[in-house]
Amino acid sequence: MTVVNTFGGIWFNDKWQAQLDTAPWKKAVGFYADLLKNDGPPGASSNGFNENLTLMSSGKCAMWIDATVAAGMLYNKSQSQVADKIGFAAAPVAETPKTSKQQDAAKKFAAWATSKEYIEMVGKDEGWASVPPGTRKSTYARPEYKQAAPFGNFVLKAIETADPNDATITKVPYAV
Repeated sequence: MTVVNTFGGIWFNDKWQAQLDTAPWKKAVGFYADLLKNDGPPGASSNGFNENLTLMSSGKCAMWIDATVAAGMLYNKSQSQVADKIGFAAAPVAETPKTSKQQDAAKKFAAWATSKEYIEMVGKDEGWASVPPGTRKSTYARPEYKQAAPFGNFVLKAIETADPNDATITKVPYAV
């Protein structure tokens, strides 16, 4: 979705007609497939978050576009060989649709995983750079987080300036 957005692709037009066979989609998918084939690691099309995290944190990947949650893991010296060499840059904003059939349980989990208590536990047990970014604004003001996570201001600005109601080049009848 991130790549498709940057090429001007949309899922549906304003009449809710699918747009997956349009020129922007074809161009984006072709670009991405060529990028993986020519510059990606072997088996790139099978890689998920954990595989890409392993490649990036071991210095075997030069660039990875993913959610901000990866920043803490990549900057954590006990988990990453590139912690002192890593840089961060903005990527287009994309959001996936609701997929849980257990909406109440998902909401309960999200509330726990973003609670003050959880953030404290992660900070103390795993180190402040490993605290999930984007979960609590108060985290960005904590001195221990600021010291451990120099990418924090970048991530906070990305979150504050993202507009899910205006994230695509072409106007769409949905939020991304």
